Amino acid sequence: MNERVLPWVKMPAEMDESITNLLEELAGITARGKSEAEQRAAAQRIFKQVVREAFLTHYAATEEDFERCWPRLRDDQFCEHATDVLFTTLNAQAEEWDDEDEE
Repeated sequence: MNERVLPWVKMPAEMDESITNLLEELAGITARGKSEAEQRAAAQRIFKQVVREAFLTHYAATEEDFERCWPRLRDDQFCEHATDVLFTTLNAQAEEWDDEDEE
């Protein structure tokens, strides 16, 4: 990508570093023994920042676009997480049943 044409677009390496820093910040908050409420607030803030970083890599995306789309992006991430957990749980249960049938 030509940086002279699209200087505001973050390259993946820059985004990786930014996201890594955010996740390290979250780990530090957890390690310092903050209250559950403080940890949850930090996790929500950092989650939003990570999604924002990814969203703004699109060449046409703006802060206003992100704020408008944030509620849906957040909902989509929660639904995807719930689906992943559900399928992982169901697959583990199915494997357990298969093991019982083989005995």
